[in-house]
Amino acid sequence: MESLYTPSCSQDKKLIPDDDTKNVLESSWSPNYPFGEKPRRSKSTRKAMLASIPSRDVADKFVQSYLDVIETSHRILHVPTFQLQVQAFWDQPNAADDSWLAQYFTILALGCDAARAEDPESTEHYSELRNTLLTAAETCLRLTPFLYRPTLANLRTLCLIVLAKQIHTMSCSEHEACWPLTGLTVRLAMLTGLHSSNSNKFYSPFHAEMRNRLWAVICFMDLKQSLLSGMPLQMTIETFTCVQPANINEEEINEWFSGEIPSRLLPERTDATVLVILHDVFPLVAEILRAVNSADSSFQYEDALEYDRQLRFKMKEYETILQSPPRRLVEPTECTPIDIDFEKILLNVYFRRVLLTLHGRFARLPQAFIEYSVAYWSSLECSLALLVQQRELGDQAADNRGVSTWFSGIFKQDFFTAAMTLCFHLIKNDSPLELPTEHLCQIQARETVLETLRSCRDLWEKEKDLSGCHGRACDLVTKLVNFLEEAA
Repeated sequence: MESLYTPSCSQDKKLIPDDDTKNVLESSWSPNYPFGEKPRRSKSTRKAMLASIPSRDVADKFVQSYLDVIETSHRILHVPTFQLQVQAFWDQPNAADDSWLAQYFTILALGCDAARAEDPESTEHYSELRNTLLTAAETCLRLTPFLYRPTLANLRTLCLIVLAKQIHTMSCSEHEACWPLTGLTVRLAMLTGLHSSNSNKFYSPFHAEMRNRLWAVICFMDLKQSLLSGMPLQMTIETFTCVQPANINEEEINEWFSGEIPSRLLPERTDATVLVILHDVFPLVAEILRAVNSADSSFQYEDALEYDRQLRFKMKEYETILQSPPRRLVEPTECTPIDIDFEKILLNVYFRRVLLTLHGRFARLPQAFIEYSVAYWSSLECSLALLVQQRELGDQAADNRGVSTWFSGIFKQDFFTAAMTLCFHLIKNDSPLELPTEHLCQIQARETVLETLRSCRDLWEKEKDLSGCHGRACDLVTKLVNFLEEAA
């Protein structure tokens, strides 16, 4: 359940189609992206790549879509600085360096994908444009010495590419490729000293803060990929020595800032609070993953209970912080999903997924609800909470022109694992779904869980043609729901 599918399931779809293939899936470039080319692809000139950028109005719309959703949840950029860089680019397009262009192209591609979700009638045009922009990003990245002299723009580009792969779910090969890609990003970040607070003394307060923030994002993404793939975490807690990001708003710091950064005290919520939380919880989550994935049998139920206690204590602290609404990074437009707290959703899915992984081994054992009751009920609770989150994002799509459904693509593997876990509990005859033992309570609880699974199935069916692997996931969920309905 930790991995969505086996790699062999993509064999019935061409990952690299012939150039003259018509109506191919838009997921059809190499799973090695951004390190692989299609056969016979002509090398793009800088002039041709710049010409692929849409008009200023359209490009700004794409950037706005990115800022409204992805940047709001992940905080990869410093938005005021990025906006100045965008203006400088449009003033002198030929003066932009390749590292920044790769980052800009990837942001445009993500924004284009979000705009496609907002306007389904433009799907064909936006799909082609998105692929063109990602190809340009790949080309620009490969023109830089990022493997031995990476810049912050290179590292941001790699983070954005991982998100593009996750959101679109091009194939199971893409999912498998994200773990080594985040691992590479971690190593490149360490090459530049992001992991060590000692290296920051060579930088201005602003640049040191940007390094701290980017390191928090990179560590989170690498942890998440280890969580999804079930593969070991390559980073050690001992190397995680960088300073916690400052709890500040974007406009409180700029490139000309000097002096000590005035970090606000929690529970006050700022633009960077999500990074503060991710940095704070990293050692605990890393320790949990190492224990769960250990090759020996040293991980015991008592260990799981202690980790559960620590993580839920932190979740309660964070819940208090996130009660206040988030600030908007830019002025909202008519398409801005103003009622969605993307940071809160990101953290909710993250922590629920960690708990699901923590308790999975014990929750699946026979008579787990008796022998390992905390693990059993936590597994059930977190699976249900994840699918409820998926349903809420789907229900909100009508109010924000599909943006919430598009954003939920980041969590497809989390939602699929939750669905499989719930099905596992429903199929087992000796698994209660409600604490009271009355028969009526059990029937009502079973129907509630089954209704949640139906909603999950309906959401998967809407995108079943996205890729061959995605279609297999939809078929599996549908068959399991049908089986459970017949057995009810």
